[in-house]
Amino acid sequence: MSDTPTQAPKRRMPWGKIVLVISLGFNLLIVGLIVGAKVGDDRRPDGPARVLGLGPYFSALSSSDKFAIGKAARRETGTLRESRRALRQHTEAFIAALRADPFDASAISALLEEQRGHIGGIQMQGQKLLLERIEAMTSDERAEYADRVTDAMKHGRKRR
Repeated sequence: MSDTPTQAPKRRMPWGKIVLVISLGFNLLIVGLIVGAKVGDDRRPDGPARVLGLGPYFSALSSSDKFAIGKAARRETGTLRESRRALRQHTEAFIAALRADPFDASAISALLEEQRGHIGGIQMQGQKLLLERIEAMTSDERAEYADRVTDAMKHGRKRR
């Protein structure tokens, strides 16, 4: 046996591993943000369309028409805000009526009827704003819009 003492190898700082882990984490964060934005965008309802009940009619509008309707809806935001507040109050009353003992089906029926009136008012406002935009379109613009509505009805939001 040799008499030379065995030296423990020098322990180096694992900088390479640390940099690799940080880089990997950063890359995963970026990929997650990109994928999340894409998935979130596909699931995100069109703001005013959802509130105003316009669905594919709104989705098929040009960006400038969507902006104009959104601007008009914000001008009338007091009415929309009041309607949304009323709907929220109806929902809270509905939940309370569900939990009531004894259960009163006529109370639920009255709440649903009242809520239908509020929803109808919001939808009428949305239809009015949509009609104003359609009236401002030329014949060619209306034909293009009709094609986009047809496309939206066939393919939904994933048409593009």
